[in-house]
Amino acid sequence: MLQDYLLKHHTKDLEEILNATQDHVFYSIQVNFVSLFEADVENAQKILRNPRHYLPLCDEAAVKAQEQLCKTDQTVKTRLEWERQLFRNIKCCEACNSPNITTLTSLEQDDCSDYQEIKIQDKCKIDTRSCYSVGLQVILLDDLTDKCRPGDNVDISGVVIRKWSTLKVGHRAEATTFLMANNISIRRKISEATFSTAEIKDTFTAYWEHYKDNALIGRDNILASICPQLYGMYIAKLALAVILCGGVAKTNETGTRIRGEPHLLLVGDPGTGKSQLLHIASRLITRSVFTTGIGTTAAGLTAGAVRDSDGWHLEAGALVLADGGVCCVDEFTTMSSHDRTSVHEAMEQQTISIAKAGMLTTLNSRCSVIAAINPDGGCFTGEEWKTCLGNPLLSRFDLILLLKDTRNPEWDRMTSSHILKAACEDEENNSYSETYMGPLNLTGLWMEETLCEYFAHVRTWKPVLTEEAKKILSATYLYHRSDPHRRPERTTVRLLDSLIRLAEGHAKLMYRTKVEIIDAITAAELIGTTMLNSDVGCPFPTDPIATYYSKAKDLLKRLELQELESCI
Repeated sequence: MLQDYLLKHHTKDLEEILNATQDHVFYSIQVNFVSLFEADVENAQKILRNPRHYLPLCDEAAVKAQEQLCKTDQTVKTRLEWERQLFRNIKCCEACNSPNITTLTSLEQDDCSDYQEIKIQDKCKIDTRSCYSVGLQVILLDDLTDKCRPGDNVDISGVVIRKWSTLKVGHRAEATTFLMANNISIRRKISEATFSTAEIKDTFTAYWEHYKDNALIGRDNILASICPQLYGMYIAKLALAVILCGGVAKTNETGTRIRGEPHLLLVGDPGTGKSQLLHIASRLITRSVFTTGIGTTAAGLTAGAVRDSDGWHLEAGALVLADGGVCCVDEFTTMSSHDRTSVHEAMEQQTISIAKAGMLTTLNSRCSVIAAINPDGGCFTGEEWKTCLGNPLLSRFDLILLLKDTRNPEWDRMTSSHILKAACEDEENNSYSETYMGPLNLTGLWMEETLCEYFAHVRTWKPVLTEEAKKILSATYLYHRSDPHRRPERTTVRLLDSLIRLAEGHAKLMYRTKVEIIDAITAAELIGTTMLNSDVGCPFPTDPIATYYSKAKDLLKRLELQELESCI
């Protein structure tokens, strides 16, 4: 059927199959349907209208094409079957109905196929982030098995098949629908861009070239574009941006993986914008999951064992579905203490070990966790703060931010003006397209789609630490280890790893491939080495460069590294 087409366009694939040494392995040929439609419209239409009939004929055409190309030292591979049936469960002889039958153990390998069932859901919409769907069962055979993992975005081509249940007298016949997959491909693209990768890089490079002499002003412009409806909150937005950029995962000589995904905990009074920051974080990262503690269990966070008519199977939880992205958990303290302990392994080792219903497996959960809670009592009552989270869990958060509502009259006046201005603006009479950052306007605020593209672009980078940055991070770690007033769960060895991840994240935010002094100083500032303005109304600095120089000198003096002042 497609013999001539395969010989013309897929000779290389056929040669690889002929040169393969294993005869019992399943081999496949990737055929682009658009190219097939252009070359052979008639056969393409036949396959499209009746694939279950014509796809086996395509397999026969592949065998015949091999026979034409086959040489003396090559063997034709015939394991190209598209669809197979399960062995029937025979309990008695069909001829004499005798129950005395014996199962033969000499099962040939050619009679077996790898088999896997997965469930897919509709991809969540960018504008609403709504992805509720019952899901569709997909059957994968042979070389398609183990091609995807929970949380992957996949494109699957196949045939929808209706499977009828066993007919019983007096009962209504029921049917289930599933998809028999013919091909599966993983979508490696990180975000849904409307323009090409070259345009993205050119725009970002031009932006930072424009702010080459005032990089901090360019950084603060990006921070101001994050959730602009929240007035101020400079430190909170800086911390969120660093967390979303992430660090660099490393693997030591023994094969142990050191996570590169930092975690953030927001502890604040009611009405301080914690939930807004979590929502914007879930929208800025393509692969993200947002959930609340009140409706979440340990199985919902990790993985649950579900039993149906076909037996037991695993369903991935929030941390597994967010693999490679961000998992945002609001009202984290409303979860039970037993459920919260289930995230210990996922936050540090970045894996989830499952031993349920006879299934032993390990799933990846390489994601950043951003959680929001209220302090004990609902509000801050003094300088000390307490939570119901245990010390082992608190030590796993790279960054803990306190958002206090200090009831400052001047700040309340500016905030109310900002909220009223946003509420009274008429969207129809105001066009903001000209004010957004783009190739023609490098000074405006960034659109949410542009921020999403930027974070997706820089998250793939792997910045390297410089010697000056190493000195500052090491001195900061030793400074906090010897501080008797710092909370003990925040002075563990994990503190140094957190400093490295935060410095790497800030280097990515600044569009650099090297971790410099400014990145190390910002990481030290975020974890509380200098006095942070933890009020909810932390304004953006009017002169960020002068503010940085002042804080940098103060920090180096605390760390007794005055010799590095010339490098600032």
